[in-house]
Amino acid sequence: MNSLRSGSLLVIVLCLTGRCVAQSAGSAEAKPAPGPATVTLLMDWTRGDRYYGFHFIELRAPCQVPSEQKCECKMEFKEMSSKDNAAEFADYVSSFEHKKIPVTFKLSYTADGVFSGALMQGVGSWTRDAFPMNDTLLGLAITIRRSSPGQVQRAKTTYPADCFPSSVSGRVTELPKSTPKSP
Repeated sequence: MNSLRSGSLLVIVLCLTGRCVAQSAGSAEAKPAPGPATVTLLMDWTRGDRYYGFHFIELRAPCQVPSEQKCECKMEFKEMSSKDNAAEFADYVSSFEHKKIPVTFKLSYTADGVFSGALMQGVGSWTRDAFPMNDTLLGLAITIRRSSPGQVQRAKTTYPADCFPSSVSGRVTELPKSTPKSP
């Protein structure tokens, strides 16, 4: 029976200290590096988990780039689900309509103007300082479909840029060819 199976790969990376994407080969003119940008994603929510309990919250939004694989940007509030204000946060999130949770991120760029990371600033009126550090991380989940055992699948991403509109992330769609540096 040749039924399609799907698996999920969740990648969580904090891309604030290093280069996450390569800069595309562009014009010879130097462009000034963009300053930090603030972007709000409207995310969907799920409440409850067998392991983390009823106050566990998961937020997700589809990636902003077309892909052969299903791609979602995710946030999981695992540590928050065991805090004293877990019920308050879970009730707050579940009071929103689905796909309407405003999650604000501060996007950063390298000196070359290449998108380098996203720092969660808040979920609605809840600011970053209300959450444990691990709950502020943005993850990427890719569902890969395969039709036969052992089939190799590849997924191309420019994470975390894929989570944001290209107009603000400066997403790279084509990687440059490497050129040797002159001494």
